[in-house]
Amino acid sequence: MGMLMHRLFFAVRPPAAIGVAVEQVAAGMRAGGVLRGHWIRAAKYHITTLFLGSYAFVPDDLVERAKSAADAIVFAPFDITLDRISSFQGRRQSPCILCCSQDSAEALRALWAQLRIEASSAGLTLPEEAKFTPHLTIAYANRALPEAIPVEPLRWRAEQFFLMHSDVGDAAHRPLGSWQLQG
Repeated sequence: MGMLMHRLFFAVRPPAAIGVAVEQVAAGMRAGGVLRGHWIRAAKYHITTLFLGSYAFVPDDLVERAKSAADAIVFAPFDITLDRISSFQGRRQSPCILCCSQDSAEALRALWAQLRIEASSAGLTLPEEAKFTPHLTIAYANRALPEAIPVEPLRWRAEQFFLMHSDVGDAAHRPLGSWQLQG
């Protein structure tokens, strides 16, 4: 039996009504037989805004430093639009994702950059990330989609972000804190 891995990350989460709409998009993909794979439960829907790492156990001081970084964030609420389904290419199990519109992606990248700065200032050692591609994962599929599939846009206003903890393979993510976006 392998060692349980814990992951910590900051994320924005869709409201319940958007979660239901995402489930409907995923159900349509499953019913249409477009992809086969492991479909994500609605309780896990999120857009990662900064991945903090994987750990054998979650040190309390790491959580406190992450919370300190979040306390320093000043960022205005912004609109998120998910408007197409796509895949990350070149992986054994391709994530099937809902992609953000250009404006949403720009706002999420700006929040990611601020979180990276504040997390570093709080003494966190961050995993190297060559680039940040904002997305919401709906499945881990047996293959990549050959091209993006447009969907009816799903929109919500991001008014808060969360520090999340997940155990790899667990059915849900647990929030360790939340912060209002304002500024």
